[in-house]
Amino acid sequence: MPREQDRFHIAHLYAMALSASMRKCLSCLDTRVDSVAKLEPGLDVAAAPGPEPLIAVQPERIVVRGSRGAMQCACALALLVLATHGRVRAMLVVCALLSLIFAACSRSVEPTPAPQTPPPCASKGLSLTAPDEMATIESVKRALRAPPMPPNLPANDEILTVQVLRFVREHGRDSRRIERLFRKALAYKREALPQKPELDELATSRWLCSAEMPHGGWAQSHWPIGMHCGFSLSGSPVKIERIGACPPPKDTVKLYPFYLGLVDCLQQRLDLTSVEKQQLQQTYEIFDLKGLGAHMVNFTTLSFTKDVIRAFATHYPSSFSKAVVINAPSLFVGLYRVLSKLLSPHVIARVNILGQDWEEALSRDLTEEALYWVACSNAELCRAPFRATGTAAS
Repeated sequence: MPREQDRFHIAHLYAMALSASMRKCLSCLDTRVDSVAKLEPGLDVAAAPGPEPLIAVQPERIVVRGSRGAMQCACALALLVLATHGRVRAMLVVCALLSLIFAACSRSVEPTPAPQTPPPCASKGLSLTAPDEMATIESVKRALRAPPMPPNLPANDEILTVQVLRFVREHGRDSRRIERLFRKALAYKREALPQKPELDELATSRWLCSAEMPHGGWAQSHWPIGMHCGFSLSGSPVKIERIGACPPPKDTVKLYPFYLGLVDCLQQRLDLTSVEKQQLQQTYEIFDLKGLGAHMVNFTTLSFTKDVIRAFATHYPSSFSKAVVINAPSLFVGLYRVLSKLLSPHVIARVNILGQDWEEALSRDLTEEALYWVACSNAELCRAPFRATGTAAS
């Protein structure tokens, strides 16, 4: 059993790595915590109200005291439990994934429904925004177009409106703050994204598959992803990632341009479809953990996961409507059931953690087309939405 000092050291390092997403996660937690939950025989995790945050590791018991501030250690607490039972490395990426999901789902601002009639605005025909949202969006667009204008600012006014709307839905209606965050996102994309002019051009006319991304052929053996696997019953495009399907790469030289290029191309399609359908498009994300084990977890995957968490939560806000983890380890499913009692109904409605019995739950959310891709081979998944017959999801 690891020493108490070692457990705290592991938890501290992990909490530091996820600090950005955990700060965002706080908004979805209840103000006070007062419960005791048994995760495994002989080990209790207690959360008690108190004025100061406190984590105390005792024999067979871990106590967390405090209000929302104490819950900054929610993921660290999970690691303490897992460290006690010698399962830290196998679960680090799983906990990081949950933090990513919570970070993207726990918005400080609830989405505003699209109005029934189009509001008067400069973007004619774009009716997915409410009048008060449009006032902020127009103010931000004017500021962004003032000299010196960012070189990669979208020229299409409707696309720019949709992109700014995502930040407004995520961060509120402070136009100066939205402008600042949007400029940071543009700067990040200029510096971090791979050069892919041909893919950007293709993305304006059709959905792409992950095999077409930079190093897409290589990635099929390391990170099978289906970019557009049909639709959910609510109309959201479905994206599937099989995190445990293949051995992770030894380095990230090809992984970063592949994944960041994929995320950006997917975002372009979501923005274009939002304009076409006059409704903000967000993906239904499925993360398949089947096969994930300790042998697949190393500092390369941890560092990559941390960077993806930060980039996705910061620069691609309001991008998915629901996230479902399937084939999760039983301990992880039990841990989520305990922590979910601390989450707001808004977040619970957008997150689901399932074990191997995921079929019934997904059948209530997805179309037959999407269910086909959930069960297909890795090679087929990387070609989604294109089947071997040449047909594609509409």
